[in-house]
Amino acid sequence: MTALFSEHEEGCTPLRPCRSCEAIAFVKSKLNGKDFSVFMGICGVDVPALKTDDLDRPLNDLEWSVRTENCLKNENIKTVGDLVRQTEVTLLRIPNFGRKGIQEVKEVLASIGHDLGELPYEPKVVGGTG
Repeated sequence: MTALFSEHEEGCTPLRPCRSCEAIAFVKSKLNGKDFSVFMGICGVDVPALKTDDLDRPLNDLEWSVRTENCLKNENIKTVGDLVRQTEVTLLRIPNFGRKGIQEVKEVLASIGHDLGELPYEPKVVGGTG
């Protein structure tokens, strides 16, 4: 299994991953962050630490289509940290948010070194305790 994870192919990008990157993404999607790091450590693969310096960065600082920006704003997703807690499934549940929006989000996040699902999902609590 280690060989699969270590054979990184030339020309691999976040939007066109090689087999190693696809395998890592699959394992990552099935495990939480801590378990994923432990598993990869057992396999002898160094996992880069999560970039945390820009998790508080407002999404307004990034380039979005009007539809994507409005959908994220309507769901109260305001920062990079809020966005990397989402998955494709949670984003697709947003009204008027489709596959093109998912592709745009993945491209923008990849450009700043992030991806969907990097952090555990935390549903937003709406309203107060009356």
